[in-house]
Amino acid sequence: MSTELLRFGIVGVLATIVHYVVAVAAVELIGLVPVIANLVAFCCAFPVSFVGHLYWTFRGQTDGHSAQDRRHYWGRFFVTALVGLGVSQLVVYVLADLLSVHHRIAFAAAILLAPATVFVLSKFWAFRAPA
Repeated sequence: MSTELLRFGIVGVLATIVHYVVAVAAVELIGLVPVIANLVAFCCAFPVSFVGHLYWTFRGQTDGHSAQDRRHYWGRFFVTALVGLGVSQLVVYVLADLLSVHHRIAFAAAILLAPATVFVLSKFWAFRAPA
């Protein structure tokens, strides 16, 4: 396994833990519906993911760039993360809302399905050096 993929996994696990804990807490402590709780959790996990990937996972691709370039990466990674969120939201909606699967299982399924898409988009688009 490549170092980059291992680093992606570690950052992803950290962001996933944040996402899952916030999502479950939002449902069980605040009473949000699962789809809204998933969106709140995404907003909390996104900064963990972006900073980790920019400064550690893809640092070889992003080292030495200006603040303007970092904004470029942020914008692209935000779009990438939104694609992952879309996959995640669809899974949560189908499982929790349509099929009445317990929200913890729906969240777990969602956070297992989106990472492959996010990795590919991050590696080959979001963290590519600006032209």
